[in-house]
Amino acid sequence: NDITTDTTAAPRFVALAKARGRGANPAEYPAQKFAELQHSAHPDLRPLLVSRPLEETYEMALETIKRMRYNIVADEPPNARRPGTIEAVDRTLVIGFYDDVLVRVSADQQGRSRIDVRSSSRYGTHDLGRNATRVRRVLAETFPVCESIATELWVEERRHREADPARVIAEWRESRAAMVRLLEPLAPAEWHRPMLHSTRGPLTLAEMVRYMND
Repeated sequence: NDITTDTTAAPRFVALAKARGRGANPAEYPAQKFAELQHSAHPDLRPLLVSRPLEETYEMALETIKRMRYNIVADEPPNARRPGTIEAVDRTLVIGFYDDVLVRVSADQQGRSRIDVRSSSRYGTHDLGRNATRVRRVLAETFPVCESIATELWVEERRHREADPARVIAEWRESRAAMVRLLEPLAPAEWHRPMLHSTRGPLTLAEMVRYMND
């Protein structure tokens, strides 16, 4: 019922620790009890490292929490002495329990920005995988992963080499038009939303579109 991307030095609740009254789970991360269990059950959960400035990465994380409509209780931007932290609350739909969420944005030794997330049930002993799912979602929403397309496989699957050139061009135009229809309604802020391309690294949607048109 307490999941984090950093089991060695888990992000610490400060403002939300005060909300954990009688009957609530402890605010401190129970590393000795949970770390090994988490590594076994959720080996994919680890910090997200991005080659973006610290302040910019923090703002991206903050926008993510707002977009996910969590109730933000405290947010402290990073400075020279400490990492940035965002403490928020998500209320489950089925039972109405409160789960506490903490995002920590710090700099690593290589100058990259590091995002750690912790999701902890305020009450109860079993979360049915809810906290791990939430951690994955926060990371994915902050920097969605865009896989590179293997163009040779694309050509083989569609048998373009044997097809009528006019049909291939018509299919290409239709797919391009469909993409335009998807992109046209986007607001300006969505064009600047970041993603992690599997080969090109961090990109915004606008940069990705320019790359596809090159």
